[in-house]
Amino acid sequence: MSSQASYNKSDPSQFDNICANLLNSYTNVQIALDNISNIKTELIKNKLPLTALSKLTTGTSYLYRSISELSVPCYEIVRIIKLNSQAWEDKNKMITQMHQKYKIIQGQLNVAIRYLQLQRI
Repeated sequence: MSSQASYNKSDPSQFDNICANLLNSYTNVQIALDNISNIKTELIKNKLPLTALSKLTTGTSYLYRSISELSVPCYEIVRIIKLNSQAWEDKNKMITQMHQKYKIIQGQLNVAIRYLQLQRI
């Protein structure tokens, strides 16, 4: 039922994919909770012992409250990711370019040092 998505670090849409997967997963949890709530309602209509009914009601209430409390951080994470993703991608591109230039300069310095070492011999 659940699948782990692998994210490519160089994919510019990785943040959109993460947000979409998070929101889809949260929606699936809410749908499952609605199904459990419907099952609970059907079970309450039957003549079950009071202890079983109270445990069922308490358990589903706790589950509902926990999932409801999860909604605020979930949507806040999506908001923060969308807010900061473009800046992060821009910085990532700049750092990648700097790293490539550093490799080129490092190679040139190594050639120059080797040349100077050979000149002293």
